[in-house]
Amino acid sequence: MSANPYAPPAFSKPKTSPATVNVGVLLVIISGIALMFGSVGSWVKVTGSVGIAAFHLSINGTDPGISTLISVNGYITFIGGIVLLVFAGLALTNDDLLLAILTALVAAATAVFAIYDMFRIVQKISNVTTSPGSNISVGWGLICVLSAAVLALIVSLVRLVSR
Repeated sequence: MSANPYAPPAFSKPKTSPATVNVGVLLVIISGIALMFGSVGSWVKVTGSVGIAAFHLSINGTDPGISTLISVNGYITFIGGIVLLVFAGLALTNDDLLLAILTALVAAATAVFAIYDMFRIVQKISNVTTSPGSNISVGWGLICVLSAAVLALIVSLVRLVSR
């Protein structure tokens, strides 16, 4: 026993440790980056032709047209990606239960927004009448956002449950 009454007990384990990378943390980092990348990527893709001229149009997730179309935009999922990236960085040196819970909550909220975004875009696209030779579809960015959000949710829940 120490003569100092304010000294921490010798058997207590510090909550911070040297940086360690495990597969779960790495997947959350990748998901955060993919969320940010997909949020600014193409959410709606339009192709068609007028006479002999073909055209291709993409609307990205942060375009004001997306906000008008579905009332939300890619900035929400972009911020979710940033927060997940920060939390995963903190998880490299901190094994705190509260951090794992917050990561799971942010991943769940981001997944809810990603599912809502996909649902609304598909709903709006299905109501559009296109001429022959024209096509409107979901862009790669929104597919990336949804995939990354679901991956982050699954990984963060598995990390939380396996504690």
